[in-house]
Amino acid sequence: MTTQSDYNTWFRAQLGKYYPKLFGSIEEIEYNGITYLRAIINHEDSRRIIRVSNYGGEITVTLHTHHAHFDHESKGDRDRDFEEAMNWINDIQNGRVFVCSKYAGDKLISSLSTYSLDDFALKDGERVEVLCYPETGVREIRGNK
Repeated sequence: MTTQSDYNTWFRAQLGKYYPKLFGSIEEIEYNGITYLRAIINHEDSRRIIRVSNYGGEITVTLHTHHAHFDHESKGDRDRDFEEAMNWINDIQNGRVFVCSKYAGDKLISSLSTYSLDDFALKDGERVEVLCYPETGVREIRGNK
């Protein structure tokens, strides 16, 4: 069984392939007595800062209100996890994946990442904020009023 410390060593080596060109910083975080790593891809717009962490044997990528897990590690394929996470980040940074936050009024009710903006069925009063990484600002899709 892989310990978090072993996972951190492996994860740091993977991140090193992209640091400092992609990741602006790599930091150690402690949570519930466990130390894990978090790498940050900086951006002047705080909604577009991408965080990649390795807590609990899974790779998690966080952007704005959304996060995605890449955790085939239980099958013993950490390299595939990391490659999938990096491909997803690449798709976001090149505008192929949209990160969407769905609101009812001002309350966040869900988030998702999608390759198409045609998938939304919105109720009255709902809206989706669409974050397309290469652009500035946020697009908005609204339900009927």
